[in-house]
Amino acid sequence: MTEAKKDTYIGTGLRRLRKERGWTQEELAGKSKLEPRTIQKLESNENTPTLNTICSLAESFEMEHWEFLKNIKDEMVYRYAEKKHPKS
Repeated sequence: MTEAKKDTYIGTGLRRLRKERGWTQEELAGKSKLEPRTIQKLESNENTPTLNTICSLAESFEMEHWEFLKNIKDEMVYRYAEKKHPKS
């Protein structure tokens, strides 16, 4: 998988986690102490998160950083499988 594709799944996974909690981008920004524009850029795959950003996001979701990354990885696996084996 290319770096660009991995970045796409990071944004998609972050958006999914945020929406599952019913949060707006502004609410997530406040909880993670990041700028709303940063959240927007991450979700639209304009930026790749740093380790500090990942830790801030994980904390806002009340997860350890590894658990946050596992959730993102699960999103990657789901999307990959969905493309390889689309539902009829």
